Amino acid sequence: MKTILLIFSSFIGLSAYSQCFTFYGDPAPCPSSQDSFEIYQSALKVYQFYNQNKSYKNIKTKKIKTDADKKQVHDKMLTARKMYFILRKDKRTNVQTGLQKSIMNIGYKDIPYAEYFNHINNHRFRQRDLENQIINAESPFPLYDNRIAPVLMNEYKCLDSNSRYFGDIVHIPLYFPVVVKPVSMLSAAERAERNKFLDIAEEKTQVKVESPIKKSTPKPLPTEVRNKGVPIYYYNGYGSGSIVGYLHQKTLHRICRSEYHSYAMPKFARELLENETELQRWVKNQLGEKIELDER
Repeated sequence: MKTILLIFSSFIGLSAYSQCFTFYGDPAPCPSSQDSFEIYQSALKVYQFYNQNKSYKNIKTKKIKTDADKKQVHDKMLTARKMYFILRKDKRTNVQTGLQKSIMNIGYKDIPYAEYFNHINNHRFRQRDLENQIINAESPFPLYDNRIAPVLMNEYKCLDSNSRYFGDIVHIPLYFPVVVKPVSMLSAAERAERNKFLDIAEEKTQVKVESPIKKSTPKPLPTEVRNKGVPIYYYNGYGSGSIVGYLHQKTLHRICRSEYHSYAMPKFARELLENETELQRWVKNQLGEKIELDER
């Protein structure tokens, strides 16, 4: 299973071994914490604008979960850019031939393409909503990073008959703000909201019951490994990252169960560490054939 790495790590400093991908499958350098924070700032403005705007009503919400969903979002964004020109060409033709069927809302002014789509670099761009016949120029200009996949596709409709944007239908890929906000900056309430959205179970304090039969359990990482090893991160499909071990002398020393709590190990990372077959496959794909796992 190919792991799609989408958002910067929950921890500071990505190792040289961290490999990320765009949300349409191309290899890419991992986004930095600053990249993620800027996406969060933009996402918060966009999310608040539509969800707190009395003129608009949220009529549909769909979670973007699978790789196929993410690819579909990318394709829809490309199509929307093409449709921007097609729709405006049709409008001009209708006016010239007298076939225009609807009168544009009073006070509405169209925007130039540069204010609908703006290419920043190979990974970052700004783009407004996908249904672009009517474009709300007062809305924030959303920032996207193709290494950080949106997690929601929302549909809104302007129901305010007094608005110049009356009838505007908005289809927009959204980042859920607390999902892209750097984990180290989350408040306790935001962390709980994020975990709920991503279906990440909260850590619960468990009472340990001593067993009369002693079982061999992995020992915590040696200090030498922790000090000299390179931290290795694993990311899930929503971009959450977690350290899973340290690379030292061509061996990946994984974090053991007794250390999960101190590393705030999320469920998806624990599941990888406890699935020997999947872990070995992931290590070969991400770190190379020459890297070995410590013995457990």
